[in-house]
Amino acid sequence: MGIDTSALFAPIVINGRTLKNRLSVAPMTRISATDDGRATETMTRYYERFARGSFGTVITEGIYTDQAFSQGYIHQPGMTDEAQANAWKPVVSGIKAHGALAIAQI
Repeated sequence: MGIDTSALFAPIVINGRTLKNRLSVAPMTRISATDDGRATETMTRYYERFARGSFGTVITEGIYTDQAFSQGYIHQPGMTDEAQANAWKPVVSGIKAHGALAIAQI
């Protein structure tokens, strides 16, 4: 008796957003942001590879949201100011370019 896994690779609609499949990249600690918490080209390439590799959803590493208290470790990316927000744009664009959904782990 085989297990039917076809649903894993079938598109699914969640809240009006069509995902190309049900495969998701789980969030992982990467410690590859700049000292001041900006996303880097290394991060862009890293996350884009998962999207290009056919994952339907890519969940980022933990992103801190408060400069005073919530950064947990060195080189953790943040989302506390315009510079940090702008640094995430290439990451999100790279994921979306391959039809995947980007989700920030906050």
